[in-house]
Amino acid sequence: MGAYILLAVYIACSGVALLFMKSGAQALSLRLGKGSFQLDMDYRLIMGMALYVVSFLLSIVLMQKMNLTYMYPMAAGLINALVCVAGVLVLKEGVSALAWAGIALITVGVALINFGK
Repeated sequence: MGAYILLAVYIACSGVALLFMKSGAQALSLRLGKGSFQLDMDYRLIMGMALYVVSFLLSIVLMQKMNLTYMYPMAAGLINALVCVAGVLVLKEGVSALAWAGIALITVGVALINFGK
């Protein structure tokens, strides 16, 4: 059961990291001049990058604890669904009816993976 809690934390970290990076990337600025280079990053982009590193480290721990053929499809599917839903709710992005159908299929697929164990 502990591995599934870790999996949930991994999924949350990955999804939130992507949201932070998306919102922080809007303010990214890169300037090149004569002999100079300036990169301005928003705190949200930096937080997103840090969370993404945490999620990467969590994925390595999960690979040690879980069967990769279950862990990765579940995580990838749920991260995609989470990011899509959060994109609509937090970033006010639009999603088509076909995309919602895809999210529903992902959810069914994750459930089938778990039932197939």
